[in-house]
Amino acid sequence: MKPEEFLLKDYELKVRFLSDHFQRMWQRFNFFLTLETALVGGKVLIKGDQLSTELAVAGGFVAITWYVFGAEDRYLVRIYRQHVDDVVALLRETMPKEHALPADYRHAAEVTRSTVDLRARDRKDKTLTGMKGLLWRVSGWRSQNASVTAWAALFPLVVLALWIALLLLSLGRSQ
Repeated sequence: MKPEEFLLKDYELKVRFLSDHFQRMWQRFNFFLTLETALVGGKVLIKGDQLSTELAVAGGFVAITWYVFGAEDRYLVRIYRQHVDDVVALLRETMPKEHALPADYRHAAEVTRSTVDLRARDRKDKTLTGMKGLLWRVSGWRSQNASVTAWAALFPLVVLALWIALLLLSLGRSQ
């Protein structure tokens, strides 16, 4: 097997692994979101004046567990994207000149450079003004610092803060 054939197969496997990881990641996110929703729904549907300390502790425990899974998932996404970057760099080095990848080629896991280029293209597009431009920007955007994969870990921390607030309220009312 030639090195470029191996690297091409490796690239396909790494992209598949990243894609499969995204699927598992969002499945876990949905599981924890459903569990937290059930806990909150249980509190809302069950009438009573007392805030339940046990419910707040259980919700906090679920949120901490959710955070651990989300942070690990986010970290693995970053690693798997780097693996794809690495294999593409090796492919560039090993491919014969006549089959070289174009300089502007973007692989499946590349996000950062494409985001920068898309923003620059949108700024140059003279049709994206007024309401159309506003709708265009509001309906599709990305933040490197708060990407959706980052929220897989950040959202559970927000939920944890809410459970802590409820716990403090329930302890304050019981005294």
